Amino acid sequence: MHSLALVVFSALMFVMVLHCVVTAIWTWALRRQPPSLLTDQQCPKAAVVLCLRGKDPFLADCLRALLTQDYPCFDVRIVVDANDDRRLAVTNGE
Repeated sequence: MHSLALVVFSALMFVMVLHCVVTAIWTWALRRQPPSLLTDQQCPKAAVVLCLRGKDPFLADCLRALLTQDYPCFDVRIVVDANDDRRLAVTNGE
């Protein structure tokens, strides 16, 4: 019985030390100096795909935020579920 307890205790100690080592490495990696930001010319082109179905009360806020972001080169593609969806009208924050 004592040998089983010793094996279980040793395994738990090993796991605890392993967690401490992983935590220390992770903390060190997060504290490193962040990489320098890319210039606008170095940023890759991005695409934002916005899928819509029915009326979304936050659609106007979402579009406003997309169009006022600071990323230099991006396209916004809006995909509508059905062409005859009349509830998609966004006017004056509606």
